[in-house]
Amino acid sequence: MSTPASSPPQFLPNCYELIIGTPSLSSPASTVQKFKAGLAIQSQHPDFLGVPLEGVCVEEETRALRVLEWKSYEGHMTNFRLGPLYAPFVAARAGAYTGPQSMTHYHLLSPPPKAPVVEHMHLPLLSPAHFPEFSAQFSAALDTYIRPAAGFTGLALGQEVEDPSSALCLLGWERVEDHTEVFRYSAMFDKWREVVGPLFERFLKGGIGGLEMFHVRTCAPGEGVRGGGGM
Repeated sequence: MSTPASSPPQFLPNCYELIIGTPSLSSPASTVQKFKAGLAIQSQHPDFLGVPLEGVCVEEETRALRVLEWKSYEGHMTNFRLGPLYAPFVAARAGAYTGPQSMTHYHLLSPPPKAPVVEHMHLPLLSPAHFPEFSAQFSAALDTYIRPAAGFTGLALGQEVEDPSSALCLLGWERVEDHTEVFRYSAMFDKWREVVGPLFERFLKGGIGGLEMFHVRTCAPGEGVRGGGGM
């Protein structure tokens, strides 16, 4: 299952911006309007390709996740953010979030899954150099133990641009319960843990304890606000 470090992962050509934040809930409808106004401005830029994933966090409903697709990292961070559309974008979206948002970019091995529920897994690697071997072994485990699970719809695995020691895995499910109840209480889950437990201990900071996971209920672009269409 090991992949030589000299074999680079075959990433998709585009870059994915991932935003996690707390949308303003003082007026969910107004927040949605601001998000959609911002997306309308972004859509005018030739490097912007769309919003393949958006949703409201299940475990903490005040948080939301949005994934935006760009032709490249530079297409977003240089061409858009330093271009004439950025100022009106910031103005249109002003007040949509309460507090700071985290923004990171990823190169993915496959597109984000299309599903009613998406499981977000942040995987802090001990070293960026571990990603090729880790991704090969983790992908093999996912294919063997997760892909056949009832309610599973697809996955995407990737590496962060800003911090290449951070990996991301997005898994699609028909329902939250398909993951948290049906799969976790199945015999396949025990086999999964037997395989990925040592893998996490070998490659992740903090071992399995370093894994961060949450679920989002997906929604239409711009509607990732509790009470605003996303929930």
